Amino acid sequence: MKKWLSLIMALAMLVCMTACGAKPDASGKNDEDDALKNTGEYKGQTVALSYTVTDVEYPSDMRSIAMQQGYATFYDYTFTDSTTGTNTYAGDTWNFLNQSGKRVLSEPYMELESFNKNGLTVAKKMDGTYVQLNTELKETPITEQEYLDFCLDANNYPCNQTYPQGEGRYSCLEDGLAIYVEYVDGKAYAGLVDENGTVIIKAYIPISYSEMVEQLHLSEGVAFVEDAATGRIGMIAVVFDK
Repeated sequence: MKKWLSLIMALAMLVCMTACGAKPDASGKNDEDDALKNTGEYKGQTVALSYTVTDVEYPSDMRSIAMQQGYATFYDYTFTDSTTGTNTYAGDTWNFLNQSGKRVLSEPYMELESFNKNGLTVAKKMDGTYVQLNTELKETPITEQEYLDFCLDANNYPCNQTYPQGEGRYSCLEDGLAIYVEYVDGKAYAGLVDENGTVIIKAYIPISYSEMVEQLHLSEGVAFVEDAATGRIGMIAVVFDK
């Protein structure tokens, strides 16, 4: 009797241990497998990719978007006025995304450049006048020529657009890392490589991507892509384990 009781208890413990462990999904993968696929090692540190889909529709002109001074400039053709609920501005509009993936400006600009390393940028307002902005978004009136001089100054654009293995496959490097694109069955996925092209995190984030017209920019630890499922702006963030 005692032997049977011991056997039953052992079986019960085994069932409990199995039930309390990682449960496989329909594909047979464990939760731990999914958690590990977005991590890797770089220079002795654990690095991960986090991915967030914003509520902003991906515009037709995103190839140069990059996070600079905590803001990313983008073509906001789906801008919606929070007061009227409609886009009250005819033609092109430009806006900022912040690090949370939210629109910053309640009234967009007709034209807008990215911030430079000095924390300055320029914009053309909807009334046709020109302004300089600091990172607090304070406007200072400038002339059209001053606006053009800023736009033509190559020093205001930190990405040198050097690709380790051909344009379109890697983003601009930052701290020796770059976002890369891999195609599987005709579908594009984004992952992480180092400056030598060594894969740190195998591409797994599904994106819509055309290497003929788009360039991925890893800047301030963030890259912007078009989410494959929703058509919205997706944010890939590089996160180091501290």
